[in-house]
Amino acid sequence: MAVEVPAALQPALQQVQKSLEPLYEFGRSTASNVEKRAKENPLQALAVTASGGIVTGYLLSRLAAVAFSRKTAAKKGKGSGGKTRVYFLRHGESTNNVRTEEAFREPDPGLTTLGTQQSANIGNYLSKLASYYNFKQVFVSPMKKTLATASTLTSFLAATPATASIHCEAHPLIYEFGGLFDEKYGASKGLTRAEMRAIAPQVKLPEDADKKLAFPFPGDDSDGWYERNAKESNADYLKRVSQVADWLWSLDQATLLVTHGKFLDTLLKVLLRVPSALEADSPCIFLHGGCAFSCVELDHDTGKVGVMYLNQPIVSESRLRTGHKIAGFSLKQW
Repeated sequence: MAVEVPAALQPALQQVQKSLEPLYEFGRSTASNVEKRAKENPLQALAVTASGGIVTGYLLSRLAAVAFSRKTAAKKGKGSGGKTRVYFLRHGESTNNVRTEEAFREPDPGLTTLGTQQSANIGNYLSKLASYYNFKQVFVSPMKKTLATASTLTSFLAATPATASIHCEAHPLIYEFGGLFDEKYGASKGLTRAEMRAIAPQVKLPEDADKKLAFPFPGDDSDGWYERNAKESNADYLKRVSQVADWLWSLDQATLLVTHGKFLDTLLKVLLRVPSALEADSPCIFLHGGCAFSCVELDHDTGKVGVMYLNQPIVSESRLRTGHKIAGFSLKQW
């Protein structure tokens, strides 16, 4: 309950209210909340103001930045009625998924025979239902297993008049947690442009004139795309995932991402604003089976995220369904 503010503390409260003025432009409810707290505890408001308003200033700047990014996203998303759907497809079974010993794992594995069958099955399914899902663009991680997973889908889309205009492109930021690094093999440079085209010829690359992404894509025709010489740090990983989340908020067309299990777990938690997004510290884990399908809807007017569905097994045959292991949890074949 609000208390009557003593006259001696009125200047402090007025200073807080003045600081809030810019924030009202971006988020009236947020600003009102902060002002209400100041009225309920004027002594605390005075203490903060007397100390130079550092804490208040920092918090207001952070709140304003979040509100501004959401407001900007709202303007960009008006073309889809204020909401944008984002679909996520985890890659098919990779050779690392069936290797029980770390010593035999690779930094950039391909698909197993079963994973290739999953890819063909899911490519056929999604291409036939592309008009139902209504995605207008597909972005693919530049790792082998994701490009191979997307290969059949993108070929079907390109060969069908009704879906030939759907844009497909490699995205340099949606690769797996830790990057292309292995304790045995060390860092890998990843695929060259020619190798990527050989796996998924319908997927656009950075030098293509009709590319959409503005993110820098390392490497060239003679070198791989991965530029780190060591394993990606947790801090760098979270920064990368946050960049992807911000980019998703800027989209105004339904979009499909072909990516990775751990990356999806973290990205969903960043989108949902779970306090600790890293696998080791998080209170929740999102598992995705091989070629499992998920969807969220981003409301650009409210900043809310609607979880439409998670981990749908859309491969048509049960024998093609594979699981996922992460953070001590194990999703069996189902």
